[in-house]
Amino acid sequence: MKIQKNVIGKNKQIYNEKKAWGVLLVVFLASITVTMSMMKVPPLMDELIEDLNTNTAIGGLFMSSFMVAGVVLAIPVASLLNNWGPKKCGVIALGCIIIGSIFGSSAQELPIILLIGRSIEGIGFAIMMVTAPTVISMWFKPDKRGLPMGIWATWVPVGLFIIYNLAKTIEIAFTWRGVWWFNAIFALIVLIIYYKIVDFPLKEWEYNKKSEKTQKIKISQGIKNTNTLRLTIIFMVIGMSMQGYSTWLPTYLKNTGLNATDANFSASLITMGMIPAIVLAGLILNHTKNHKYILTTGLSLTAIILILWFSFGNNFSVIPWMIAIGLSSGLTPTCIFTMASETVIRPEFAGIALAMVNMGYNFGAIIGPPIVGTIINKLGWNPVKYFVVIPITITIILAISIIEKKK
Repeated sequence: MKIQKNVIGKNKQIYNEKKAWGVLLVVFLASITVTMSMMKVPPLMDELIEDLNTNTAIGGLFMSSFMVAGVVLAIPVASLLNNWGPKKCGVIALGCIIIGSIFGSSAQELPIILLIGRSIEGIGFAIMMVTAPTVISMWFKPDKRGLPMGIWATWVPVGLFIIYNLAKTIEIAFTWRGVWWFNAIFALIVLIIYYKIVDFPLKEWEYNKKSEKTQKIKISQGIKNTNTLRLTIIFMVIGMSMQGYSTWLPTYLKNTGLNATDANFSASLITMGMIPAIVLAGLILNHTKNHKYILTTGLSLTAIILILWFSFGNNFSVIPWMIAIGLSSGLTPTCIFTMASETVIRPEFAGIALAMVNMGYNFGAIIGPPIVGTIINKLGWNPVKYFVVIPITITIILAISIIEKKK
């Protein structure tokens, strides 16, 4: 409180750099929690399908139902963030993870119960996905934002790695429902920490009392920004292709001869490439103005590696391929989140821009898993490669157009 009083008295701020990195750590932990919630389905897909007596097409809905809220709530959450603040939004997000996990764990032979639980969890994901990068934009200056945004952007691979490697062990001991309960308890612990630590950093960020007219202007600013729209489309394609691919990757690896534990571990190794790539992208973005070139490079490398994997992957060890896919795809999220916050003309518009790119990703993630599941169910595994690779290749053209567009 002493630091807060001195700083406020001098320049009306409650900010210090040490506190900023502490907030980043807690927001990162909360983001990992919602990722674990999202990604607990793929390593247990076979068990869920068998226990709930369903098929791969419905199994895809176990993932896409989670993402629906991200499309419906992205823009409203950005506006509510102005009114409620990061503390309340984060607590609500984690509360939804707790409630949705407990509710979903009660599913017996009716997949609808699990789908409802997944939808509730998805609300938490939607809120956190907008809140977390906005909080980082609040606490870090634009020229210092690349690295913390890069660190935070590892939330998906870190959460994925944790849950992929814990899920089977917990499932063996407590069935798949034990994983849902583990997620709920973990989220409760993080909620308590989040409530104690995270809040507004600056008085000027407390624009939550502004008029309804101002809120409408903010939404309009995000929708009309052509660079933000391009980034939204690119992230939508990434969500569709990569979420569709990663949802069924453990199942694919099991079908090629690996046991469940080895398949989940191998699939999780994508994160071992993504984590350093995401952080590296943050460092590069901090030291260069060519942010759009980094995005184009990441998309190009992802398309090339995936083409090679689908063409030759079965002839070699799966491990280096997973790491290579992670390294190439890991350059993209940091670029998109950082560039989205750069497209705005005022700091408070950052939430809308970030909400839009998140909405794009979530929409892609909704349609990707069930489409891939249907393809597998009707045509087998081979056509999946076209659904994954071709859209990503097309986004390279769109990224090039962003490079040619001046801010």
